[in-house]
Amino acid sequence: MVDALNVELDRLRDDQNRSSHGHTLVGQMKRGEQLGLSRDNPVFRKVYALVEQLAMTYVEAFGKQTSLAGEIPWVGAQCKDLWSVHMLAGDYNPMHDHGCDTEAGMSFVLWTRVPENMRNDAATNLFDSSGYLDGCIKFFNGPFAQRGPMQFRPPKVLDIVPEPGKFVIFPHWLNHTVYPFVADGERTTISGNVNLFGKTPEELEKEMKENDKTSEAVS
Repeated sequence: MVDALNVELDRLRDDQNRSSHGHTLVGQMKRGEQLGLSRDNPVFRKVYALVEQLAMTYVEAFGKQTSLAGEIPWVGAQCKDLWSVHMLAGDYNPMHDHGCDTEAGMSFVLWTRVPENMRNDAATNLFDSSGYLDGCIKFFNGPFAQRGPMQFRPPKVLDIVPEPGKFVIFPHWLNHTVYPFVADGERTTISGNVNLFGKTPEELEKEMKENDKTSEAVS
């Protein structure tokens, strides 16, 4: 799937009519670009379908882990938008979260390419300009680290090292950032947002058709 996506993304980047998504995103792509990915494209359509399934898997898993399985109202998911990020040396994402059209929603990232030697694999910390997190994504939900055993403040950050084929899905409100890197090559990802609904996709489609019929009758 990753190979097929890279082929299609390369074709899209060569398309003079490609649609930039940069005006809706905070990514600082001074050398790279961010492109909208249409559901009409059969290759990208598979990603839309995949993330909708995984969003519901997330909802189910969260319910089981928190004993809220019978209380969570979300039974349907719809990927509302999908875009690719073609990041080159010096590009980065400042800390941000994602918007949502519904009361609850998910966001996600899928890596399809990672430059060789993008980060220092041998490093174990950030000291001495190690390059430990170059090109990595960091999620924030609280303090960086515990400042003493009696403060009861466990770390609430998560660093993820990109790998082709790795997929991460998370609540839309979760703050995150992507660090710049200096290596040659392109760091390519596909990202997007999923709205959650209290109705199944079939029920939503039926409701839309009924609304269309009502509108036509009024006209």
